[in-house]
Amino acid sequence: MVCLLLGAIATFNVEVEPAKNKHIVSSVIKNSSIGEGQRTEGGRLLISNDVEISDCVINGTILIEGGARVLFDNVTIYVGYYMYVVYPFSPRGFIEVYDDSYVEIKNSRIIGSTYWPTYIFLYNDSYLVLENINTSNTMSMEIEVHDNAEISIVDSNITSYIDLRENARLHVEGSYGELQIFAHDDAMVLTTGDIVGNTYIEASGRSQIIANNFESYSLTVFLYDASTFTIRNSTVYDYIWAVDVSIVDAVDSQLRVLDVEDRGSITLYNTDVDTLLMDGSSELYVSGGYIGYAVLDWGGKPTPYSALGPMGTIENATVDTLITHSARILYLYGCTIVDMYYLLIFNGSFAEIYPSGWRADEIYANYIEYYCTFVNPPTIDEKAVVAIGLSKLITNTSSLYYIYIVMT
Repeated sequence: MVCLLLGAIATFNVEVEPAKNKHIVSSVIKNSSIGEGQRTEGGRLLISNDVEISDCVINGTILIEGGARVLFDNVTIYVGYYMYVVYPFSPRGFIEVYDDSYVEIKNSRIIGSTYWPTYIFLYNDSYLVLENINTSNTMSMEIEVHDNAEISIVDSNITSYIDLRENARLHVEGSYGELQIFAHDDAMVLTTGDIVGNTYIEASGRSQIIANNFESYSLTVFLYDASTFTIRNSTVYDYIWAVDVSIVDAVDSQLRVLDVEDRGSITLYNTDVDTLLMDGSSELYVSGGYIGYAVLDWGGKPTPYSALGPMGTIENATVDTLITHSARILYLYGCTIVDMYYLLIFNGSFAEIYPSGWRADEIYANYIEYYCTFVNPPTIDEKAVVAIGLSKLITNTSSLYYIYIVMT
């Protein structure tokens, strides 16, 4: 059975096979008529009732509404760049889904323009599943999901820009293309399985990213504005950056670079991290696992709320290199640490720093340890000085790279 929908043709012959999916109730379109619940309008296929369409070639746009449940199986969709002829000009999706409708496109190809982007729009609690889908290699596709709508991408080779807003949700389970994902306004991104292609996820506005039984060696994540990244039994072997009170929470996972700034925080249980960077007033709690290289610092451009630097607790973990320049205390319990560099914090009325030592009326070390094993003795880092509320600070040494002064 083959169906063909061309730009301005208003009728076509298609026989719809019985539904194979429990979500789909079958319907029939045949004998050169559109059938109840389906019609064409200005070159668009409009569907408002339950239908299954398979083994089709569709050249045009598709609009699904009215809570319809629709299955496209083994179809080829040719899409172009569509615009509403109104001001301001706005894109028109080659697929648009509204009104709590449920749509599956399976075992299919989407072929688009090599010059212009094409669009999918989801609104009003609608749900779209793309399973075993291939897109043309040079095609630029954008997917916009709004108003509690949801999209699932399963075992597909899709290269796309995906924009999630207003509690929208995205589920990616197995992906071989390149994805750029932007989650705003309490949106959610759930990743499972393997993602092979380069993937970029940016979350803001209290959005959530969840990685569960997931593996990617080319995933970059940026968290802003109180967003969260929850990682369980996963490998995220690229770059994670969290700022603006955002949170990273990982259990039984492997991470490559974790960079937390401003007032962000991290919690790690039995998780291995190659590089851990903490700036600003960020906080950490680590229990178990391995850290290759960890730095607690103030950042290149400290802000007023950076004072007094990062703080936190590491317990029962193995750390190769640990450097802390913070004025706040790092607590260490039962750790094994190869090399550690720390600072004496000057918090009295004066301090004098010389090549051979220092003189001050009040100091404290910026770490406290209990039952830790140090392969090499902890060493004072001579490259940095932290002074809190001093009336006088004198330095007479060429080894200093950083001087952090906190006025009280």
